[in-house]
Formats: sequence, C-alpha cells, structure tokens
Amino acid sequence: IQSLCDRALVLKGGRLVAEGPPDEAAQLYLKSAGEQSAVPLADRTDRRGRGRTRIVRMDVHTEGHDHAPGLLIYGQTARIQCEVSHLMPDMACTFTILNHLTQRACRFTSRVTAPNDTIVDGKRFACEIPEMPLVPGRYYVTPGVFSGAELEDAIESAVMFDVQPGVIDGRPLVQEQTGVVTAPRHRWTIPRAPS
Repeated sequence: IQSLCDRALVLKGGRLVAEGPPDEAAQLYLKSAGEQSAVPLADRTDRRGRGRTRIVRMDVHTEGHDHAPGLLIYGQTARIQCEVSHLMPDMACTFTILNHLTQRACRFTSRVTAPNDTIVDGKRFACEIPEMPLVPGRYYVTPGVFSGAELEDAIESAVMFDVQPGVIDGRPLVQEQTGVVTAPRHRWTIPRAPS
C-alpha cells in the first residue's frame, strides 16, 4: 500500500476509522491488531462464523516453558493450543500465523492428518511445531474452528507471540536471515577452498 498509494483508508467493522497518508494508516492498522490481541477472547466481538461453538481459550508457548506464554524460541518446539466451548461432528481447527505486518507467514490445519497425529479426549486442539522456523519478531495467531465445511468461529489476531533468537540443528541465526519470515533446517554442500 505504501509503495502504490498516496492515500489510505482504515476500516473497522465495515466503518471508516481513519484516512490519510499510507504510512500513518498502516501504523494505526497494526496498532489496532496488537490491541485486539490483548482483549480477552470472551470479550472479543470481532468474531466470524455461525457461532454454534466458540473458541474460549488460546495459548502459545515453547514446549517446557508453559510459564512464559507468548514467548517462542527459534529452533525449539512450539505449541499452539485452542480450546472450544463444545465439540461438534467432523470438527477441525486452523491456525494462521501472521507477521507484524499482518501478512500470512504460515497456516496449519487439523483437517489434513498424518500418522504421527494423536487423538485425545477433551475440547482442546493443539498443534506442535518442532524446530520453530520463524525468525525473531512479533507474530499473531488467527484461529478458526469448523464443523464440516462450515466456519463456526474465527478471531482475527486472537493471540500475539514473540519469537526470540535460537539455534536449529547447531546453526544459529545470522543477520542475513532477519529480512525473511522463516529460516528452516537446512544443510549445505560447500566446495573446499584451494590452498
């Protein structure tokens, strides 16, 4: 928007809340996203979906660091959890991770299963991400719960978290990797320098 426009509008709930230079409008929009994630889920009115079941609790933390919600460490296992008011038939959950500019960084869905997934009793969906590949910065999670193909509840930027520096497979992040969203596990083959 900032590179293409000389004027921008900010809408909230379909209503105009600000207009002006694109950089000011973008800052207001991003500030609003951060403020919304601080509102308790029960009080959020910006939900979408039929509402026959609701998202009642969200939690994001690094495995083994339950005492530090909202803090993830690059290269360590991350857990994103979502509890619903009650289960429905053919229910699925999605987690969309947005970066600090609210651009989609990645998305996870429980609809597509794998042999190492676990089925448990309760009302909590949990997604485990081994070796969190997101580079340090601020991120938001937008959860969605579905019954069949119908959206039941979704909350934009429901929870905020920060990723701190770390190491993946013995390789720490370097300055050259900070202008991207992810820095996944990788391996190089490097030619030997002549002596």
